[in-house]
Amino acid sequence: MIPVSAVQNVTVLAAPEGEVQQISKVDTGKLKAREEERVRKLQDIEAKRGKGVSVEGQRVFDALDRMYVVQEAGRRTLLMYYRYATRWHGQDIVVADAVIISPPYMGESCKAPKEKAMVLAQIKKVVDGERKKMERARGASPVPPRKGG
Repeated sequence: MIPVSAVQNVTVLAAPEGEVQQISKVDTGKLKAREEERVRKLQDIEAKRGKGVSVEGQRVFDALDRMYVVQEAGRRTLLMYYRYATRWHGQDIVVADAVIISPPYMGESCKAPKEKAMVLAQIKKVVDGERKKMERARGASPVPPRKGG
């Protein structure tokens, strides 16, 4: 294959024989919609990236975001039964617009109003579980090579 950037000019030596196929029209409306959808997805990805936060904080956020996804239905956004929206507010993680997790992103750094105690308890379990996973991964040694065969 030759890269397009290496082609300097193209010369047609002869007209094609037989019937020439017409190039179909490009639906610019669909292309524009695809472009807008991709831009929206990239903006969503960027919004989920914490600014100036630790690697552990981003991992806790990613774990909460994976578990508690916002469901969209038409133009309305629904929070389905146990599903919560997760977002950044500065360096704090906000879950379900009720639980705030501040650095160092541990279970004891989770805060919520008294009426959200059940949600707070569930989020604390998730945060503590994710911190334990990170500790195990950090302390895990690589698998030694096998002897023999």
